[in-house]
Amino acid sequence: MLKKKAKILFKVILLIALFPSILLCIYGWEAFIPMLVYFQFLLIWAQVEVGMRQHILTRFQSEPSFAVEKKIEVGGASEKKVYLITINIKNISDWPSYNLFLARVLDEKFLPVKPNEWKKWLRPNSINYLLAGEEKTLCYVKEPPENFGGLIFEVHYRNRFGDFRMLHFRFLGEDEVLLMHEEPPKPGWLLRTLEEFSRAHNL
Repeated sequence: MLKKKAKILFKVILLIALFPSILLCIYGWEAFIPMLVYFQFLLIWAQVEVGMRQHILTRFQSEPSFAVEKKIEVGGASEKKVYLITINIKNISDWPSYNLFLARVLDEKFLPVKPNEWKKWLRPNSINYLLAGEEKTLCYVKEPPENFGGLIFEVHYRNRFGDFRMLHFRFLGEDEVLLMHEEPPKPGWLLRTLEEFSRAHNL
């Protein structure tokens, strides 16, 4: 933690103090105008990065969002034993999604389970498109493993712009599902540096 704070502090000092200090050492008080120009440059840089973030957030407003539901069938030797689980995904937004498929299964530590393991009990189903309000079957689970409730499922898809996106979900109980959508990316080295410095300062 201390190493990370030191690294962030070094970047902030390098960005804000180093260049003006060099100018001041070389030109004395005559460096006031170049220093002013430099800080204006930083302000313009920050405004450009703010514009980039606003553009991305605008695109994220038209990202699809989903609901996941499982349907359980019991049978086999015991009428109480889960025999088949059908996992359906529904587009609950106004925007379509394309090329949906279950890409990976992760354990509780977000470590990937080997495909040759989970494909023994799970059969994925590729979905070419999912329109607004549409629901389709994402996969079938036959005789799920004992740790099924602790597994995390990773879905890949593309939005209407063709951008690659991921969705993670996990079943917490019979009817409860935890959905983990991607957060909007935050471009901009300058803004990220200042945000990291602010967070480190408040710790």
